[in-house]
Amino acid sequence: AAAADGGGDDDDDGKNGGDDDDDSEEEDLTAAALGLDRTIRVLLAISRSHLRDAMRPDFASLTLALRLTVMPLIAHFDPTLDALLRSVGMEPFFALSWIITWFSHDVRDTDTVKRLFDAFLAAHPLFPVYVSVAMVLHPKNRATALGVGGGEEGADFAELHGVLADLPKRSCERGTTR
Repeated sequence: AAAADGGGDDDDDGKNGGDDDDDSEEEDLTAAALGLDRTIRVLLAISRSHLRDAMRPDFASLTLALRLTVMPLIAHFDPTLDALLRSVGMEPFFALSWIITWFSHDVRDTDTVKRLFDAFLAAHPLFPVYVSVAMVLHPKNRATALGVGGGEEGADFAELHGVLADLPKRSCERGTTR
């Protein structure tokens, strides 16, 4: 408390337990010594803008944002796929890891991840949401989702969720010759 109001001991060398300000100052000095001070400032700015909802204590606001964007966009652009998703009670949780990690958790090709990061940094913070919707609506991915369990009548939530959640892994294989 004394350090917070400016009345702290100026000779504190950190050996007496110090306080959080001393620890963060030490970390900042280490980052500066490594030439990472600019990198840290950029990451902090991104976490306050593009990744703001993912950085909150829980995913409530992010989940709400996904419900208000992903599912209505799918409904607008593909009523047939939307009907299938609604028939099994699908929520947009299949896209959660895509959004909070900018696809880096699901895409294994480093060059693709780098290109995605460049695009996401240069674009509006909702761009990862739009890419997620575009991935789901891609004709091959759409056909795969619509084919789960033979269509709307035989669709199974778990199987459909698994197919959707794995789209980034399989989408990287699209267009390759094998």
